[in-house]
Amino acid sequence: MNKYSTVSFFTLIIAIFASSLFFAAPAYGIGQITTPIVIPNAIRGEEVAADLVFVNSDITKGNFKLSASGEIGNWTTFYTATDKKNKIADIFSILANTQMGAVAIFTIPMDIPNGTYKGVVTVETVPDVETTSDSTHISVGQTISRSVSITITEKEDVAASVSIIPLKYTFSPKEKLNLTIHVRNTGNITIKPSVRLNITEAGNSIFDVIYPYPNTKDVIKPSTTVTLDPIQWQPMDGKLGDFVANVEVLVGDVSVGKSVIPFTVVADRNMFLASIENFANGSMWSITLMLVGILALLTFGFLKFGKKFLNRKKNSQTIL
Repeated sequence: MNKYSTVSFFTLIIAIFASSLFFAAPAYGIGQITTPIVIPNAIRGEEVAADLVFVNSDITKGNFKLSASGEIGNWTTFYTATDKKNKIADIFSILANTQMGAVAIFTIPMDIPNGTYKGVVTVETVPDVETTSDSTHISVGQTISRSVSITITEKEDVAASVSIIPLKYTFSPKEKLNLTIHVRNTGNITIKPSVRLNITEAGNSIFDVIYPYPNTKDVIKPSTTVTLDPIQWQPMDGKLGDFVANVEVLVGDVSVGKSVIPFTVVADRNMFLASIENFANGSMWSITLMLVGILALLTFGFLKFGKKFLNRKKNSQTIL
């Protein structure tokens, strides 16, 4: 065997070995965030939520199941992110190349001592079973776990992260001040926040009301975010002018979020003019760029076709 045959032979062996590794490698079709779930201050009898995200990176739809084990195993129930009333089925599907949001709800037992309790949340594929006349083939399942650590304490912590967003800051008397409020429970007990809305004009209070948390709405569990019903206010008797909305989110007597929002109520005609002005200001750069583009096209057209036209005209005059 000459040296070229030897090289070709070893090249073939390496190629076959590499191909076998490639085709034998498992295709991991399921994934989840593996950052540990750490709950440092849970209260007995409360429910604590943790967000989960599962990804099916396979090219086909997959079947999966969820489980919790360890000291927190019996405390855990799973729901989809869009339906927190109905439990996830024992076996559920995720379409190919898509992801699914879920929530793990940990219900802390009433009679458990203080301390730290550990476990894992596991998502695993449900193996496919393929039966032929000769044999039965079972594909290998995949498992990905996420550690959980929950510390039980007796100290209640009332806290929340609040976002207060006005729909707009200028409107007519026929419209309403419209506030969207998001509340994330960052404490360790369930909360039912109320909203106080105080409207002032030139420093004088003209409206002051507390909107209670609706009895028909689910309480906000720890580590859960809820959007409250919109808070609205409409000027009385077509009143115009500059106002200030003082918004405060309360849990009992505890203030968990505040915002001061100045706004203006203008006549319908002024509202129309303001809309045109805002449009003009916002479109100024677009209009400028458009004019520059048109000018550039005209210049290019003249340079390319104008010279030809002038030369053709000059040649025709010379012939005559």
